[in-house]
Amino acid sequence: MPFISTYTIAVRKCRVANREKYTLLRDGVQVAYRTAKGELVKKTLHLFDFDHPTENHFLAVRELWVRGDIYRRRADLIGFVNGIPLVFMECKNVHKDLERAYNENLSDYRDTIPHLFLHNALIILGNGIAAKMGSTTAKYKFFQEWKRLEEKDKGAVEMETLLRGVLAKDKLLDIFENFILFDDSGEQTAKIVAENHQYLGVNSAIESLKDREDRNGKLGVFWHTQGSGKSYSMVFFARKVHRKVGGNFTFLVCTDREDLDTQIYKTFAGCGEANNDKDPCRASSGHHLRDLIGQQKACIFTLIQKFNESISPDSPWSQRDDIIVLSDEAHRTQYGTLAINMRTREGFARLFGAMTPVFTGGRRDLNYHGWLHISGFGRAKFTDGMRAAFEPEQSEPSVSEYHYEYSKAAQGGEESGVAEGNPVPESTM
Repeated sequence: MPFISTYTIAVRKCRVANREKYTLLRDGVQVAYRTAKGELVKKTLHLFDFDHPTENHFLAVRELWVRGDIYRRRADLIGFVNGIPLVFMECKNVHKDLERAYNENLSDYRDTIPHLFLHNALIILGNGIAAKMGSTTAKYKFFQEWKRLEEKDKGAVEMETLLRGVLAKDKLLDIFENFILFDDSGEQTAKIVAENHQYLGVNSAIESLKDREDRNGKLGVFWHTQGSGKSYSMVFFARKVHRKVGGNFTFLVCTDREDLDTQIYKTFAGCGEANNDKDPCRASSGHHLRDLIGQQKACIFTLIQKFNESISPDSPWSQRDDIIVLSDEAHRTQYGTLAINMRTREGFARLFGAMTPVFTGGRRDLNYHGWLHISGFGRAKFTDGMRAAFEPEQSEPSVSEYHYEYSKAAQGGEESGVAEGNPVPESTM
């Protein structure tokens, strides 16, 4: 039997307890009391006012002594909201590496005073210049920087950027309410806190959704580099829409490969957003897909190949305007006959694309989906709505600058200037 250290045991116990506390803190605590007439009344007591962040009480305490079963430890900085210790910050001297804060201090605190982290939302490691943020039980390699406050900002890997982007009252409560997941799809439960690009991209998509009546069904494109959490971004988006926007939105998650369909479904299921065994949501055929759409499901998963039959625009499958199509790998199969069938059958559906950055579809992505948000390596800038420039940043992988030129005919689906799939030569920039 393999040896399991006391530290590992403490982390596992903390993860389970942290999940239980998080659900209560976010959704409220059931309480019961008797009125003056002796009647028993049950209500939900909400510990935070998420809709009015400034109405909560925020307190930061320096060098707080915490007593454990055997030892006492002094934490550098604890952030309390309404008396709940949501933020833990470990600070080192400027000349010390952040990983030392994790290995020498945080690991010891998790072992000796684990109860401090039962209610924790996130952990920050900083040295006055650099800083990283991670979840309560995350390994150091999963701690991430916070590069910008708004998508239009130039990236700055600084401690000040992280503090402003994460600990501002409204942002902290937004992250706590809408950007924390517990994923059971792996061997062990993983606590996931959104990274900078996910937070900005999802909130941009939310604003796009609120303005959906003026966007002609185009909710946007969210490009991801490989391994940057595309499936989690989809879950964050779906969960926040259901929680904050309201209505009876159905998310139709559409991709073009069985393995991707399975992967995304497992992520949604692991995060508690779908359960095909108890409530079928994975389309096995075109007919089954049509039935699912008519059942007001929260989430439906399908392959675009199931839209293989033509249908008249006068009789779409649905007249609903609250279906959101999440097109995974949208640069590959969202422009041909299958995609046309999908748009026709879904009637007034809202379209939102998510993909890895393959430039071959760039020109059409803007026309089909609207705005463009790029994560992982650079951002999109728009001039007259007909050009997008992809600009690399020094702290991210080097990517050549691409310019895509559009003609007026692009609004009708035609493209000019460059053969499909080829970037504009640098000599023409």
